[in-house]
Amino acid sequence: MVREIEFEFREDDSGGKFMACGNVLSTLRDTINRGDIDAAARLYASCTEGVGDEILADVRAGASSQALKATAAMFEQARDFMRAAQCAELAQLLEDAARLYEAAYDFDKAAALWLQSGKVLQAAALFEKTKNFAKAGELYFKALEFVRAASCFEQARSYLNAGKLYIKTGRYERAVEVLQRLEAQAPGYADARQLLARLSAHRAAQAQPAAASTPVLAPAPLDLGASKRTSPEQIIAIDPEFEFLKQLPLFAELSLEELRAIHTQTERVRFKAGETLIRRGTPGTALFIITRGKVKVATRDAQDKELILVELESGAYVGEMSLIDAALTSADVVAVEEVGAFRLSQEHFRELLLTNERIALRFYRTFVGDLVRRLRDTNRKLQQKPA
Repeated sequence: MVREIEFEFREDDSGGKFMACGNVLSTLRDTINRGDIDAAARLYASCTEGVGDEILADVRAGASSQALKATAAMFEQARDFMRAAQCAELAQLLEDAARLYEAAYDFDKAAALWLQSGKVLQAAALFEKTKNFAKAGELYFKALEFVRAASCFEQARSYLNAGKLYIKTGRYERAVEVLQRLEAQAPGYADARQLLARLSAHRAAQAQPAAASTPVLAPAPLDLGASKRTSPEQIIAIDPEFEFLKQLPLFAELSLEELRAIHTQTERVRFKAGETLIRRGTPGTALFIITRGKVKVATRDAQDKELILVELESGAYVGEMSLIDAALTSADVVAVEEVGAFRLSQEHFRELLLTNERIALRFYRTFVGDLVRRLRDTNRKLQQKPA
């Protein structure tokens, strides 16, 4: 049986359009039941706003699991992610529901469903995104993601937990900075002072490595148990590498909180003169921020001769395209002299994007500006090259 569908004209900024309004629910139900999800999604997209609520009420009144799945698929294809998520949740498709709630920007609901479905890392990332840092820290710790857990505990002002995890991952300067934020009247203050004393001893041992036959500083477990009470002198430490990041134009617009998030996700790497940071024709894996030394960015011309595009020094960065796409790299990046650098992996960068859109926006804005400038410089050099 073919049902007639009524349409009404709705005015909008583009002049207006016809939208389905009458007898549409029965037609949609029939179309979904026969499995024509494409046609149902197209019809639904042309409906007036209230039809979605009518469909939801209809399936909530009593629909089979198969009907719920089909209705969820129809809503998703029509890009009504919130109603698709609600149908998926009714069908107990927890991972699909979590993904769809995330697409609908209901991150709290998505996080709860990711956790319920056993996807701890996805849940942690969304709890971090919604600034529930204490919960995110607990989940990252459970997943053995200690650096990310430390960063979240720090933002939750759980400084003792953060400090212990920074110690566990070898980030001693960051541990000193964090532990010193614990106020004298706060729980765990004496434990923090003891850890600071151990960090001070560790520094002294590093200054005289021959005198240290065993490690002075062992990783501390994540607990707030009692320990010996000590009162070391106040240790003031400013991580010079963090201060370096703060001065870079790349991060000029970032807040202190965002800078700390980036600093936590980077690793420190060293290259000898002649070593390759990025090899042309291979998949890019990371962004490198030069902190010391000089690198050259080079390619090959038609005669297979090296063409140096640019030489970069402290404060410059390379490899940013690897953070944007998975294409093969177009140039070699080689250390001209001994080089120190921050390395931000593609994986860690994507984690930052997931949890903080402001970082993503500012990164991409800077990348695009620098990319345009570099392309212009490269074009100019190629045009100036003698025939």
